[in-house]
Amino acid sequence: MQEPYIIFAGQDSRDMGVVVEELPAIQGPRRKVTRYDVTGRDGPIEVDDGGYDGYQTTMKLNAFGQKREKLFSWLTGEGWLITSDEPDRAMWVSIDAQIKAKRFFVDACYDTLTVTLYVYPYRYIWPAKPAQEFTTFPATVTNEYAEASEPKIRIEASGDAIVTINAQQMAFTGLTDGIIVDSELKDCMNLSETALMNANATMDDFPLLKPGANMISISGAVTKITVTPRWRVR
Repeated sequence: MQEPYIIFAGQDSRDMGVVVEELPAIQGPRRKVTRYDVTGRDGPIEVDDGGYDGYQTTMKLNAFGQKREKLFSWLTGEGWLITSDEPDRAMWVSIDAQIKAKRFFVDACYDTLTVTLYVYPYRYIWPAKPAQEFTTFPATVTNEYAEASEPKIRIEASGDAIVTINAQQMAFTGLTDGIIVDSELKDCMNLSETALMNANATMDDFPLLKPGANMISISGAVTKITVTPRWRVR
């Protein structure tokens, strides 16, 4: 049976001389809702705020003869976490709580570290699927998973253009070479990602890639669209 391991921020626990004693628990995210009590009404009114909350969990690591400062430096900040029990998924986590270390003296001196993680709601397909390029339209992007994804869409175009994904229409004006629409960041940028271009875009909402077939159609001088899908599951 394979020993458990983690990969955090590109570093593998096995390469760090760390033994994973307890992997972090994986939980389904909680839906964001607000409940209001109304006088005379049985039960509250529930308002769906949209989206899901993250959650906290812990993992335990054994560090045999490793320098604490090396491990503390590794286990801090934000990054992708991959665990041995689900190596085809990645979670975006933040380690900002104090790591608790307890030293033992059994044969060799070692530390047991309890690490607290904040896990963002979705788990992402890992390794990430490559971007898809389209030069003829209409085109179709197929989402094989049960959750809608928030893609990054690179649109190469000049002047004014309209790009429609399913029923979600995006209108652009005054483009020089193109625009990037990032549905996760909720921003539009130039192709070098050095400046915002939200003023050049009009849309009701940032597009999603829903489960199943997603049709992309265009109007105007669009030469290529590149879709980074960011497939995800709960």
